[in-house]
Amino acid sequence: MLSPMSATLPEPGERPAQPDGITILGVQFASIRNLFAPLTARADLMFVHVNDWLAELRSAVRPQAFVKVKPLAGADWREWRFPPGWANRLAPWIMPHVAERLERAWREREWRNPRLVITFPYFLPLVRRLGPKRTVYYAVDNYQAYWPDRSVALGAQENELIRTAAATVAASSTLATWFRTRVPSAATRVHHLPNGVAPEMICTPEAAEGGASVLDVGLAQRFGNARGPVVGCYGNTAPGYGLDFLAAIAARLPDFRFLLMGQMLSDDRAAHARALAKLARSPNVVMLGHVPEPHSLRFLRQCHIMIIPLPLTEQIRYSCPNRLWTYMATGRPIVSTPIAEVIRFGELVYPAASVDEFVDALRRVAQEDDVRLALRRLAIAKEHAWPRLARRMWSILSSTS
Repeated sequence: MLSPMSATLPEPGERPAQPDGITILGVQFASIRNLFAPLTARADLMFVHVNDWLAELRSAVRPQAFVKVKPLAGADWREWRFPPGWANRLAPWIMPHVAERLERAWREREWRNPRLVITFPYFLPLVRRLGPKRTVYYAVDNYQAYWPDRSVALGAQENELIRTAAATVAASSTLATWFRTRVPSAATRVHHLPNGVAPEMICTPEAAEGGASVLDVGLAQRFGNARGPVVGCYGNTAPGYGLDFLAAIAARLPDFRFLLMGQMLSDDRAAHARALAKLARSPNVVMLGHVPEPHSLRFLRQCHIMIIPLPLTEQIRYSCPNRLWTYMATGRPIVSTPIAEVIRFGELVYPAASVDEFVDALRRVAQEDDVRLALRRLAIAKEHAWPRLARRMWSILSSTS
């Protein structure tokens, strides 16, 4: 059943009105917040972070095991909590409640032409009720691989979303191609919009050309007797995200220094805890933990090389690593496992599929002295600044009705 608000939709053939309000439902990743933040200057926005009570309790008890998205300052940011299972087994009872809350919020704000951006396929019941013509599906991951126990149901929900929503936006070109293949009838309504980087994280041409800056005294002391090029790894480290891979590379390159920036996510698996502890004891590894932007730029500038040591799982294969654009913004050489969204930049990145290949690539890259490549990476970063990507998202939202 469509919402009564659907009466405000334009007639067939009429030019769609620009949205007067946008709801982003499911702001579970910082990249989602960052993409839509610039649009607060164009329309009224409401960000909704949804979670279950049990997950919130666990994050309070073990904050190191969870990534918390920081609310956007000055924005209408809402935290909605539901019982565990709200998105699957309890969905028939919870989703109507979510729809009612959305409609009530839209009426209170007097939005006559709102857009609803949903970020997970399990929100499909809301689209059926509120109307697909006002809905954009924004997918940043291969959710079937993320939740393998629910892959069949999620795939079916996602196919219907792609087929019925006004537009689908995929964060990686591989994901976009997969969607078009699965639902050919909606191919022209599937858009590729990659992740990006904050403008303040982009180095000046002079900084990019100059190479790595002098290591801070504090960092130099933490590295102790370790010497050699500084290899930067920026991003959360977790099970399935290359921890063992990274440890093996660092062990094979004692004449390199590895600077790890990001939250070290842990879980209850003893093997992961042992690998994390072993990495922390490595004499050529310094783990800074989470360093918020833009303060992290100071440390990134002290690196000679950047790496993306993510294993090619079914989830990673369809991903668009956020760190890629942060790395491009420094101008530094990048060594990465052959993720499609990364290696499409050709000579600007160095692919390496195994530990042996990674070690060889890092030794070769340490000799790179090509200002031309550094400036090209910088240009790529500027093309992927969040405000620029937000303008593309606005164009997609404005073309729907």
